[in-house]
Amino acid sequence: MKMAVFSELFYPHGGGAELATWLYLKLLSEEEGIKIKVVTRQFPGEPSTELVNKNLTIFRIPMKIALGSRYDTLVNMGILLKDFNQKLIKESDVVYIPGCWYSAIPIAKMHKNQLLPIYIITPLHALHP
Repeated sequence: MKMAVFSELFYPHGGGAELATWLYLKLLSEEEGIKIKVVTRQFPGEPSTELVNKNLTIFRIPMKIALGSRYDTLVNMGILLKDFNQKLIKESDVVYIPGCWYSAIPIAKMHKNQLLPIYIITPLHALHP
């Protein structure tokens, strides 16, 4: 199974939701046959790519920051339309969106077809207004 994860913040940044996501993914990545690729924000000093183990890779991408907002998903929607992310979604069986990067949902749905469905998971870790 191939899983793509789109999270604006990812451990060690963020809070409890990001920590929980990190722990879930680390545990899942220890299983044979599960390949996980995470796309998240790159903070200063972080590598653009990190291979955690043979099944878990983190891709950190520079993103614009909207002042006064923790989540900059609309400002950074163009990142989801890049060829790399489009290919990642197409190749995935599951698209997991643990935060508020909800703009990834319709993009993932565009790639869904009758023969190879893409399952989209958006857990609720916090209440958002």
